[in-house]
Amino acid sequence: MIESGQFRQDLFYRLNIIRIEVPSLRERKGDIPQLADHFVSTVSASYGRPVPSIGREAMAVLMSYDYPGNVRELENFIRRAVILCNSDSIQLEHLPDELVRSTPEVRISEDLGQFQAAKAKAVESFERAYLTSALSKCGGIVSRASQFSGLSERNFHEKLKRYKINAKSFRMPRG
Repeated sequence: MIESGQFRQDLFYRLNIIRIEVPSLRERKGDIPQLADHFVSTVSASYGRPVPSIGREAMAVLMSYDYPGNVRELENFIRRAVILCNSDSIQLEHLPDELVRSTPEVRISEDLGQFQAAKAKAVESFERAYLTSALSKCGGIVSRASQFSGLSERNFHEKLKRYKINAKSFRMPRG
């Protein structure tokens, strides 16, 4: 865009501090359960509808799809499902036929195990990032970081221990 004159070069260099490469959703299938839950909540709220859960078979289909349209495509599938869902759970009939048909074979028990493992991994990844962010913002002082994060200091310490995070490594050097 800089070469074509559509973006200012000086602005690019001001903004280009840290590059973050985000792989496509097909490379991050473990994120699908968390993203789907998030979209269900936000879409339900925007339409003033009760928040349905996502049924096992529906989640298995969502997990097995490659998402050429990336995260927006997942959001659109969820938006459609929430609109069509008239029960407390999103099922296969609430998903587009082309999505369901694109799944070669839905192996529920295997996919459910993968779903649960992926969800646990996503939660762990989020918690770890959240704890380190809170510690960074609070100079490695656990009492401040726990207060900042809304967790009890005891709970914060337990999570630090679980994820083997050393709070002292976030302390600012004095001088």
